[in-house]
Amino acid sequence: MVNPNPFPALISWHQTEWNADILTAARITNWQEFRELFAREVISPTEQVTVGSQVILFTDLRGSTALYHGIGDGPAYALVRNHFSVLTAAINSHHGTVVKTIGDAVMAVFSRVDEALDAVRESYRKLSADSAGSTNPLLLKCSLHVGSCLAVNANDKLDYFGTTVNLASRMIDCCQGGDLAFSDELHQRPETVRFIKQGGYNPQAVEIHHRGFDSPHRVWRIKME
Repeated sequence: MVNPNPFPALISWHQTEWNADILTAARITNWQEFRELFAREVISPTEQVTVGSQVILFTDLRGSTALYHGIGDGPAYALVRNHFSVLTAAINSHHGTVVKTIGDAVMAVFSRVDEALDAVRESYRKLSADSAGSTNPLLLKCSLHVGSCLAVNANDKLDYFGTTVNLASRMIDCCQGGDLAFSDELHQRPETVRFIKQGGYNPQAVEIHHRGFDSPHRVWRIKME
């Protein structure tokens, strides 16, 4: 840089974006390998941290109770266990992590919307391929929401709480099986618009008054099968 003037010039240099090489705490804690290696060192049990933006995924199975009654506990559990393996592999391969399982349900978290959507699509495709020709196909239900949440250490594991998590869990009730429900906030994201266009999906909107929320929320639903 050369100053052609006879007087000194003050140059101010600013970086307007984050360096692409920077790995934030919010992102690294969403990697399964990191959580397994440093489960107890992520955050102190006495601390709580507000995370700016996380993508929360909830999944569940439709008709799992009837499945246990229909084919017996052993065969039904084998199918459910396989479905957990499929979901975990898809989530981990897209830089997400399984936070916990509740019965047949899974809670997972991602740092990026596009990776969360790709994980959902991969889960449906793999489960559909595994159950091809089966008389007892598993009907997966998924819900996604994005927003800030509270990170805490619960039972020596990093867990997430707050309105974003609560809404994501409530939206699973909008699913009928073989579908994905997502919030209006996520629907407006360019990653979601691109995902819908590439997949040729036809999202349908509905206004839902979720339990525990004062105002109704617009929820979008697409068939994944």
